[in-house]
Amino acid sequence: MVMTPLRVEFSPAQVAELRRRLRCRELVPNERMRLECVRLAAQGRTAPEIAMVLEKHVVTVRGALHRFRERGVDLDSSWLSVLLHRDGFRWKRTHDSIRHRADPALQAAAWERLEGLRLYG
Repeated sequence: MVMTPLRVEFSPAQVAELRRRLRCRELVPNERMRLECVRLAAQGRTAPEIAMVLEKHVVTVRGALHRFRERGVDLDSSWLSVLLHRDGFRWKRTHDSIRHRADPALQAAAWERLEGLRLYG
């Protein structure tokens, strides 16, 4: 059974976007590998050749190429943070606090409120 190579066609805008994203230093390694798969396929290489060059499994390469054919060059979830920061949004994880345990006055006030809420004796 002869397998036909997965052909990838690029528009000039997609070529420019691919080159720009491959030059980005913040690119996640898995995303870089996917973009390299697409770039090598556009040069006419087959999936087994690309897998040998990138030292990945053929199924991984084919998955990246099929994903590109279905959705184009999609953004990875790690890019969401980069895009939000670029547009001026900031996000911080909330901090757990046990300060109420350290201050005896706050702790006594919390116990009083708790006692007032009890329904039984």
